[in-house]
Amino acid sequence: MSIEQTNQLILLILNAILMVLLSALLLGGAWTRQQALAIELKRLRRRQLSRSQSLDKSLPGLKQTRQQRQQLVQRYRWTHGGMVMLHCVLLLFTASLLALALRTLFPINGLIPLSLGLFALGTVGLLLGAGCVLVDLAQGSALGESLGASLSRAVGRLPASLTPLPTEPRSPQPKLRSKLTESKLADPKLPTAKSG
Repeated sequence: MSIEQTNQLILLILNAILMVLLSALLLGGAWTRQQALAIELKRLRRRQLSRSQSLDKSLPGLKQTRQQRQQLVQRYRWTHGGMVMLHCVLLLFTASLLALALRTLFPINGLIPLSLGLFALGTVGLLLGAGCVLVDLAQGSALGESLGASLSRAVGRLPASLTPLPTEPRSPQPKLRSKLTESKLADPKLPTAKSG
């Protein structure tokens, strides 16, 4: 391989690595969103069951809960579709990276077009997967739910094993006393601000 071909191969490998990282980050975000929606669905299901079993079977309350649940199910499906797509994208970019790594080891020129084809498919899949997750977020914002509130709720409801451990509180810093304060404590006859 010439120096120019080696440089191009290195650039292709770097592109594939960046796309693997990007798809992994998007997949993590979609997974967090899906978990938040699943928790919200369980909460709504419990509320719907408790209202249907209670003595107060107010029809408007049941209808509203049913509508919210249907909207959440639809949003969950969009996020799930995006997550499946992002899983496939991660596999495509990893296969592209593997093909490029094999090309560095073996002089098989057919691996480069294969890698570029996998990369192009992965890019299209990345756009589709991100689009599915964005449709869910747009539906949530159309219902008056802000993205920041949704994400903070999602992170707050994750199981304890997935959230980072809280840091230990710092011990309070000892108060530094000035020489004047120490001298007032040592000699009670010195005038203070109160006594004048």
